[in-house]
Amino acid sequence: DLTYYCGSTIFVDREVKVRVRSQTYLNPNQNCTLILRPNRGNRLVATFLGFNLSTSNYYDDSGNCQYESIQLTADGSSQFGYRGYCGYSVPYGQYRLGSINTISVINWQQYSYIYAPNLDIIFTEVSSKYSNNNCPYQMFDCQNYDTCIDDSLTCNGYNDCGNNLDETTGCHNHGPYIDVSVNLPAIVGCSVGFVVFVVIIVVTVVICRRRGGKGGYSQF
Repeated sequence: DLTYYCGSTIFVDREVKVRVRSQTYLNPNQNCTLILRPNRGNRLVATFLGFNLSTSNYYDDSGNCQYESIQLTADGSSQFGYRGYCGYSVPYGQYRLGSINTISVINWQQYSYIYAPNLDIIFTEVSSKYSNNNCPYQMFDCQNYDTCIDDSLTCNGYNDCGNNLDETTGCHNHGPYIDVSVNLPAIVGCSVGFVVFVVIIVVTVVICRRRGGKGGYSQF
């Protein structure tokens, strides 16, 4: 039940994927919020992979969401205005967040239950460059503002940098991405899990090991 996990805090180490499915009901006048925090000194960026509302007639006469919406906040600042986002298309681009962030699913109806939206969103932990314009050790330079991501997130099938450099130059640096699918215990709503993949390839007498494997992904 989505409502059971509202108000939880997720500490993001490299990357986390939040997922909500429309089979879940939102209670009348419910605001279900998940808090996401990076490691100290870092911040998060958010990229929407999928979004779909089950309701139609999204807006009222004033252009505000009238039935349900989603909201992102970064250090207390709303990213989608007062009533959030309720359009029919996936929010475009990458959202630069902060150190204390939230993702909320909101039912604005006072007396009616409603299906939650289908939602897939990636939160990526990023670091800032040093004063000499270099990234910290074992971090990849996104060349997008001063953004650096963990080397293990390059060539993982997600546009973590926001300009796709981690999926182009990053792949040249580390070789092709190998998709390893694992079925995690999934909870519709908000939960947390962590998976570390280590792939060891032995060819004759050469052992190649990529540090850290793929970033951990959690489904909510």
